[in-house]
Amino acid sequence: MDRTLQACRTLRSSALGLIKSGLHPSVISIDTCNRIVRQVCFTKAFFGCELWTEITNTEILLLERAQRYVCKSIQGLPRQTRSDMVNALIGWKSAESYIDERKLLFLGKLVLMKDSMLPKQIFLTRAMEFKYNCVKHQLGFIPYIHRILVNYRLSDFDTYLSTGHFPTYIQWKKKVKVAVQETEESLWRFRTQIDKDFKFFSRIHTLSKGLHPAWTFSRKHPLLIEQCRFIVNLCTLTRPYEEPFFLCDKCGRFFGDITIHIVLSCETFQSKRDKFWCDLIDIGPIEFSAYLHSLTDEDFLACILSCHTDFDLNEDERTMFQKACITNIYWMCAT
Repeated sequence: MDRTLQACRTLRSSALGLIKSGLHPSVISIDTCNRIVRQVCFTKAFFGCELWTEITNTEILLLERAQRYVCKSIQGLPRQTRSDMVNALIGWKSAESYIDERKLLFLGKLVLMKDSMLPKQIFLTRAMEFKYNCVKHQLGFIPYIHRILVNYRLSDFDTYLSTGHFPTYIQWKKKVKVAVQETEESLWRFRTQIDKDFKFFSRIHTLSKGLHPAWTFSRKHPLLIEQCRFIVNLCTLTRPYEEPFFLCDKCGRFFGDITIHIVLSCETFQSKRDKFWCDLIDIGPIEFSAYLHSLTDEDFLACILSCHTDFDLNEDERTMFQKACITNIYWMCAT
C-alpha cells in the first residue's frame, strides 16, 4: 500500500508542479501538455511498476483516482466531469492498463535477453517451476504476469516455453499495445453502453479516436485555446434527450438541454445562427452544406461538437470546418 500511496502523491505533485510552472491548458496546447505529463510525471510516479505484484483492487482504485485528477487538471475541466469522458477526450487508458503494458514490455526484454545472463537463467527457472507446478502457491512476477497474459489473450510466452520461439521486441511491443488498446476500448464501450449519460457523448467521441479534434486544432491555433476548451467542456455536459422541463427567459420556449436549444432553436440567437450557417456554406462544395442540412438535430449537434464530419473534405476544408464550429459555438453559448 505504501508504494501505491507514494505513486499517487508523486503523480499529483509532479503534475501540479508542472502546471504551476507554466504548463497550463490556457497557455500551451493539450497535446504538448499531454506528452510532457506522460513522459515526465507518469515515468516518475510509476518507476519500477514492472516489478509490482499482488496489486489489490483498493490500490488500483487509488491509482485511477490520481490519474483522473491529473487528466482533469491538464484539460481544465471541472472535477465533477465523468471520468470515462475525460479519459476519452485525451485518449488516456486506465492506470491499471498502463502498469500491465509496462509489465508485458518488461517480459519481452527478459525473454529476449541472452541465455548466458544470470537474470535470464533465474527467470527461466521460475517460469518452468510455474509451468510444471513445482511450487505450490507460487508468488511473485511469474504468476502475476501469467494472469495479465491471459487477460489480454497473449499466448506468445506459453509458446516460448514450449518451442523457444518469441517475436522480436518491436513485434512484441506492437502486439502488446494493440492488445491493451483493444481491451481498454472493449471495457470502455461496455461501461458507456449501460450508462445513459454516455448516450450522446459516445456519438461525439470515443476512446479509440484519441485526442478530441478541438485539442488537435488548438495546437496550430494557440489563440483559440479558450474556445477549444469550452467546446470540449460542452461535449461532457450536453444531453439532448432530456425532457423539456426548463423555460427559456429569452424566447419563452421550453427546453431540455441548453446547448441544443441555443444552437438550434432559440430565436434570440437567430442572427448568430445565420452567421454560423454562412461560414458552413462557404466550406467545400454545396453538397457539404446540403449534407449538414439533411442531418437530424441530434446528428448535427454531435457533428459540430465533435468538430468532425464523415463528408469527404480536404485538409484545408476540414480545418475551416473545425474553426467554424469552435468559434461560432463559443460565440453563441459563452457570450
